[in-house]
Amino acid sequence: MGEPALEEHRQRDQRRSGGVCTHQAGRAHLPPGQRLVLDARVAFARGQRVGESHPVDRDSAVDERGGPGPRHDGEQHLGFGGHGVSFEVRHSSGETGITSAPFAGNGMRGTRPPYREHGMTLLLNNDEVAQVLTMGDTLAALEQSYVDLANGDGVCRPRIDIRIPTGEDDRVYQWGTMEGGSARSGYFAIRTKSDVIYEQEYGGTRTQEKYCVRPGLFCGLVFLFRVRDGELLAIMNDGHLQHVRVGADSGIGVKYAAAPEASRIGMLGSGGMARTHLESITLARDIRSLKVYSPTPANREAYAAEMAERYGIEAVAVDDPREVYRDVDILCGCTDAAG
Repeated sequence: MGEPALEEHRQRDQRRSGGVCTHQAGRAHLPPGQRLVLDARVAFARGQRVGESHPVDRDSAVDERGGPGPRHDGEQHLGFGGHGVSFEVRHSSGETGITSAPFAGNGMRGTRPPYREHGMTLLLNNDEVAQVLTMGDTLAALEQSYVDLANGDGVCRPRIDIRIPTGEDDRVYQWGTMEGGSARSGYFAIRTKSDVIYEQEYGGTRTQEKYCVRPGLFCGLVFLFRVRDGELLAIMNDGHLQHVRVGADSGIGVKYAAAPEASRIGMLGSGGMARTHLESITLARDIRSLKVYSPTPANREAYAAEMAERYGIEAVAVDDPREVYRDVDILCGCTDAAG
């Protein structure tokens, strides 16, 4: 995700209430020119507690960026960026300081190290990523990343999986990570995923299934850093991003490997990957028809109907996987079949 998209999210959160989301119980104002200390590093640098106010200035030890922070008076509930942990903040009548329960006390006071204040780390869920990440942007970024690798400007470590027995005969815990970055773009990212995996058979097909905590839940995260100063810019759910990224790889492959007149697709699978693969390929070639097979008839029929409506193409769900191979120009395998 590029700097403009990150800045858009950062500004959106700041517009909500100056960098934090608030749910106000009454009117609230700090004196003009005051802002809150909400970052533990900044509090330590200033010799203050988290939650206290301070004048807006250009402190030599702390680089103030942006306008005044949120204004408060009365009881408030603050949630960083609208995500995750929230805590109660009370403003005592006649006092300018604000004490937050988790950081009350003198523990945050100290001398000023050379910390600098930055925008808060973004916490982005799948829906928020989907709002700004398009397939066209992904295709362009991914293709450029391959150029960076070839030129020596990029680095990439392929995925490494570590497996540990869970104590159940048919299930194994799998921890996977992959990482990479680019000197040209100035970003580095690592993706992590935590899965319990197992295999099952249905419809004559053996598939590999996975979950985190319980079936239907998944835990995949992307940590995005800026190379220039090492700042953690964002922590993102990887569900939407991963589907778009893998789909974009097929679009790049079709762009360079498929015949210019290729217009017919055979698709094995009817899940999320099958959707992003077709989306990317339609940006690389003028697709006219699609045949799809997956073990569950209702799924393949729903997929065919959805793709026909979305792209204005002829789409047919077939009952035999061998039919997918016949009279097509491009064949996609988007299935979790285990063999």
